[in-house]
Amino acid sequence: MESETKPAFSLFTLGVAIGVLALFFVVLVPACNDAVARAVNDATGARGKDIYVAIVGANTEREQVGLPNVWPKTMLAEDNLKHPQSHPKDIAWFAFQNSTDYFYELFDGANIGTTNHSPYIAFEAADYSKLAYPDRGVPVKKGTGKLRPENNMWCIAGNIRNEMADIIPVLVTRNVDCSSLLQDFGAPVKAPARYPPLAYLTPDTLAYPQKK
Repeated sequence: MESETKPAFSLFTLGVAIGVLALFFVVLVPACNDAVARAVNDATGARGKDIYVAIVGANTEREQVGLPNVWPKTMLAEDNLKHPQSHPKDIAWFAFQNSTDYFYELFDGANIGTTNHSPYIAFEAADYSKLAYPDRGVPVKKGTGKLRPENNMWCIAGNIRNEMADIIPVLVTRNVDCSSLLQDFGAPVKAPARYPPLAYLTPDTLAYPQKK
Protein backbone atom coordinates (compact mmCIF):
# COMPACT_ATOMS: atom_id res chain seq x y z
CA MET A 1 0.00 0.00 0.00
CA GLU A 2 1.50 3.31 -1.03
CA SER A 3 1.75 6.09 1.60
CA GLU A 4 0.56 9.54 0.74
CA THR A 5 3.25 12.18 0.26
CA LYS A 6 2.47 15.36 2.20
CA PRO A 7 3.47 18.68 0.69
CA ALA A 8 6.55 20.29 2.21
CA PHE A 9 4.60 23.45 3.09
CA SER A 10 0.96 23.70 3.85
CA LEU A 11 -0.89 26.97 3.50
CA PHE A 12 -0.88 27.22 7.28
CA THR A 13 2.90 26.80 7.45
CA LEU A 14 3.37 29.37 4.70
CA GLY A 15 1.17 31.80 6.58
CA VAL A 16 3.20 31.32 9.75
CA ALA A 17 6.44 31.95 7.85
CA ILE A 18 5.05 35.14 6.35
CA GLY A 19 3.88 36.26 9.80
CA VAL A 20 7.33 35.68 11.27
CA LEU A 21 8.94 37.71 8.47
CA ALA A 22 6.42 40.50 8.95
CA LEU A 23 7.16 40.54 12.68
CA PHE A 24 10.87 40.69 11.88
CA PHE A 25 10.42 43.77 9.73
CA VAL A 26 8.07 45.46 12.20
CA VAL A 27 10.34 44.94 15.22
CA LEU A 28 13.91 44.70 13.99
CA VAL A 29 14.04 47.05 11.00
CA PRO A 30 13.02 50.17 13.01
CA ALA A 31 15.55 49.16 15.66
CA CYS A 32 18.26 49.00 13.00
CA ASN A 33 17.20 52.37 11.63
CA ASP A 34 17.34 53.83 15.13
CA ALA A 35 20.83 52.45 15.60
CA VAL A 36 21.98 54.01 12.33
CA ALA A 37 20.41 57.34 13.29
CA ARG A 38 22.12 57.26 16.68
CA ALA A 39 25.45 56.53 15.02
CA VAL A 40 24.97 59.50 12.68
CA ASN A 41 23.99 61.78 15.54
CA ASP A 42 26.93 60.63 17.65
CA ALA A 43 29.42 61.23 14.83
CA THR A 44 27.97 64.65 14.07
CA GLY A 45 27.96 65.57 17.75
CA ALA A 46 31.60 64.54 18.09
CA ARG A 47 32.60 66.82 15.22
CA GLY A 48 30.66 69.71 16.71
CA LYS A 49 32.13 69.12 20.15
CA ASP A 50 35.67 69.18 18.74
CA ILE A 51 35.02 72.56 17.11
CA TYR A 52 33.34 74.02 20.21
CA VAL A 53 36.08 72.84 22.58
CA ALA A 54 38.76 74.20 20.25
CA ILE A 55 37.12 77.64 20.06
CA VAL A 56 36.57 77.83 23.82
CA GLY A 57 40.19 76.77 24.38
CA ALA A 58 41.46 79.43 22.00
CA ASN A 59 39.30 82.08 23.69
CA THR A 60 40.66 81.11 27.11
CA GLU A 61 44.25 81.43 25.93
CA ARG A 62 43.58 84.73 24.16
CA GLU A 63 41.82 86.24 27.17
CA GLN A 64 44.96 85.72 29.27
CA VAL A 65 46.96 87.91 26.89
CA GLY A 66 44.26 90.52 26.37
CA LEU A 67 42.99 89.41 22.96
CA PRO A 68 39.27 89.33 22.00
CA ASN A 69 37.48 86.04 21.47
CA VAL A 70 37.32 84.28 18.11
CA TRP A 71 33.55 83.78 17.96
CA PRO A 72 32.35 85.10 14.60
CA LYS A 73 31.00 88.62 14.38
CA THR A 74 28.53 89.77 11.75
CA MET A 75 29.48 93.39 12.25
CA LEU A 76 31.91 95.24 14.46
CA ALA A 77 30.71 97.20 17.46
CA GLU A 78 30.37 100.95 17.08
CA ASP A 79 33.39 101.67 19.27
CA ASN A 80 35.59 99.53 17.04
CA LEU A 81 34.34 101.11 13.84
CA LYS A 82 35.49 104.54 14.98
CA HIS A 83 39.12 103.49 14.77
CA PRO A 84 39.48 101.08 11.82
CA GLN A 85 43.15 101.91 11.37
CA SER A 86 43.92 100.38 14.78
CA HIS A 87 42.49 96.97 13.93
CA PRO A 88 45.12 94.24 13.83
CA LYS A 89 44.87 91.59 11.15
CA ASP A 90 43.16 89.22 13.53
CA ILE A 91 39.96 87.20 13.17
CA ALA A 92 38.43 89.10 16.09
CA TRP A 93 38.33 92.22 13.92
CA PHE A 94 36.71 90.59 10.89
CA ALA A 95 32.99 90.63 10.11
CA PHE A 96 31.53 87.51 8.50
CA GLN A 97 28.32 86.98 6.57
CA ASN A 98 28.39 83.18 6.50
CA SER A 99 29.91 80.30 8.45
CA THR A 100 31.91 79.00 5.49
CA ASP A 101 34.09 82.11 5.28
CA TYR A 102 34.42 82.09 9.06
CA PHE A 103 35.69 78.52 9.25
CA TYR A 104 38.04 79.14 6.34
CA GLU A 105 39.61 82.01 8.29
CA LEU A 106 39.49 80.18 11.64
CA PHE A 107 41.32 77.20 10.12
CA ASP A 108 43.75 79.47 8.22
CA GLY A 109 42.53 77.74 5.10
CA ALA A 110 44.81 79.72 2.80
CA ASN A 111 47.84 78.04 4.38
CA ILE A 112 46.59 74.53 5.15
CA GLY A 113 49.21 72.02 4.09
CA THR A 114 52.07 74.53 4.18
CA THR A 115 54.71 75.40 6.74
CA ASN A 116 52.95 78.74 7.25
CA HIS A 117 49.74 77.12 8.52
CA SER A 118 48.68 78.96 11.68
CA PRO A 119 45.03 78.35 12.64
CA TYR A 120 43.39 80.27 15.46
CA ILE A 121 42.44 77.00 17.15
CA ALA A 122 44.30 73.76 17.91
CA PHE A 123 45.84 72.17 14.80
CA GLU A 124 43.98 68.88 15.26
CA ALA A 125 40.65 70.72 15.23
CA ALA A 126 41.46 72.85 12.19
CA ASP A 127 40.49 70.00 9.90
CA TYR A 128 37.94 70.23 7.10
CA SER A 129 36.64 66.78 8.05
CA LYS A 130 35.11 68.43 11.14
CA LEU A 131 32.82 70.38 8.83
CA ALA A 132 31.76 67.49 6.60
CA TYR A 133 29.70 64.31 6.66
CA PRO A 134 30.18 62.45 3.35
CA ASP A 135 27.56 59.79 4.18
CA ARG A 136 24.96 62.55 4.47
CA GLY A 137 25.85 64.49 1.34
CA VAL A 138 28.43 66.91 2.78
CA PRO A 139 31.79 65.90 1.28
CA VAL A 140 35.16 66.85 2.76
CA LYS A 141 36.86 69.71 0.95
CA LYS A 142 39.70 68.54 -1.27
CA GLY A 143 42.54 70.45 -2.88
CA THR A 144 43.39 74.11 -2.61
CA GLY A 145 41.15 77.13 -2.88
CA LYS A 146 38.48 78.57 -0.59
CA LEU A 147 36.09 76.47 1.41
CA ARG A 148 32.67 76.21 -0.22
CA PRO A 149 29.20 75.92 1.38
CA GLU A 150 28.68 72.40 0.04
CA ASN A 151 31.62 71.27 2.20
CA ASN A 152 30.27 72.77 5.41
CA MET A 153 27.40 71.34 7.46
CA TRP A 154 27.50 73.85 10.30
CA CYS A 155 25.60 76.97 11.25
CA ILE A 156 27.31 78.87 14.07
CA ALA A 157 26.06 81.54 16.44
CA GLY A 158 27.63 84.94 15.91
CA ASN A 159 28.15 88.01 18.10
CA ILE A 160 28.41 85.92 21.26
CA ARG A 161 29.35 87.89 24.38
CA ASN A 162 30.36 86.64 27.80
CA GLU A 163 27.16 87.84 29.44
CA MET A 164 24.94 85.80 27.13
CA ALA A 165 23.16 82.74 28.49
CA ASP A 166 25.00 79.43 28.22
CA ILE A 167 21.85 77.73 26.87
CA ILE A 168 22.30 79.29 23.43
CA PRO A 169 22.87 76.50 20.86
CA VAL A 170 26.21 77.58 19.46
CA LEU A 171 26.56 75.01 16.68
CA VAL A 172 23.68 73.46 14.77
CA THR A 173 23.58 71.52 11.53
CA ARG A 174 22.50 73.38 8.44
CA ASN A 175 19.14 71.60 8.18
CA VAL A 176 17.94 73.54 11.24
CA ASP A 177 15.88 76.70 10.72
CA CYS A 178 18.17 79.17 12.50
CA SER A 179 15.68 82.02 12.26
CA SER A 180 13.36 80.06 14.55
CA LEU A 181 16.19 79.70 17.09
CA LEU A 182 16.64 83.44 17.08
CA GLN A 183 12.94 83.97 17.64
CA ASP A 184 13.09 81.58 20.59
CA PHE A 185 15.84 83.65 22.16
CA GLY A 186 14.14 86.95 21.44
CA ALA A 187 16.82 88.43 19.20
CA PRO A 188 15.78 91.73 17.59
CA VAL A 189 15.55 91.97 13.83
CA LYS A 190 17.69 95.09 13.64
CA ALA A 191 21.09 95.14 15.26
CA PRO A 192 21.85 97.95 17.73
CA ALA A 193 24.91 99.96 16.82
CA ARG A 194 26.91 99.32 19.97
CA TYR A 195 26.43 95.58 20.36
CA PRO A 196 25.24 93.50 17.41
CA PRO A 197 22.64 90.94 18.56
CA LEU A 198 22.87 87.20 18.37
CA ALA A 199 22.78 85.95 14.78
CA TYR A 200 23.39 82.63 13.08
CA LEU A 201 25.84 82.29 10.23
CA THR A 202 24.67 79.53 7.89
CA PRO A 203 27.04 78.03 5.29
CA ASP A 204 26.03 80.62 2.70
CA THR A 205 24.19 83.48 4.42
CA LEU A 206 23.05 85.11 7.66
CA ALA A 207 19.92 84.01 9.49
CA TYR A 208 17.79 86.59 11.26
CA PRO A 209 14.33 86.09 12.72
CA GLN A 210 11.48 86.81 10.36
CA LYS A 211 9.51 89.99 10.92
CA LYS A 212 6.00 89.35 12.23
